[in-house]
Amino acid sequence: MADGRESQFRISVVVFSFIGLVVVAGLVVSTLGWFWNPNTGPPTQTNSSSQTYPGGTDIEAVRSNVLNYITYINDRNPPAAGGFYGVSSIISWTGVAEPWMGNYSKDGAIVRLNQFTNETSYFRAVYSGLVVVGTGPSSIRSTFLLNVNESSYLAGAFGANVTVTQHWEDFGGNWLIQQENWDFTSVSGVCPPVCSH
Repeated sequence: MADGRESQFRISVVVFSFIGLVVVAGLVVSTLGWFWNPNTGPPTQTNSSSQTYPGGTDIEAVRSNVLNYITYINDRNPPAAGGFYGVSSIISWTGVAEPWMGNYSKDGAIVRLNQFTNETSYFRAVYSGLVVVGTGPSSIRSTFLLNVNESSYLAGAFGANVTVTQHWEDFGGNWLIQQENWDFTSVSGVCPPVCSH
């Protein structure tokens, strides 16, 4: 009788060992199959946030820079506004303001902004529609509209609507404008003295 129980016990151990071996062998074969067959592989994890560039902190930093940039323009302080340009920045003025159209370096843009804001007796630029979005791991685009009103003793009142697009790049935590476009969509009144420069 003891031999019968011992025999059943041995059979149970053998059966469970065999089942365990089959399970382990199946796992090994399926794992190796991922390497042997290029059409199959382990499941990949999709990071749904990988297309959202970059984090909220960077967006807010650039938003703050944009607002400071606009403030400096309204304060008629182009050198401070130009502090947001990188060394190799390209600034374009396009659209219907024919005399101002062109591509400028950082220094050239500061000169143009100075003519635009300081060679008038009154200047005010009101922004609206500010949108700041990430476009890459270290790049952000901002767009906004400027409604510009200025007057000159010589030329009188002048107005312009400008769509501004800025491409910001991260330089070690310092966000700078690498490309900027001032697209003058409409102008009104007499062109101020800057037009003759």
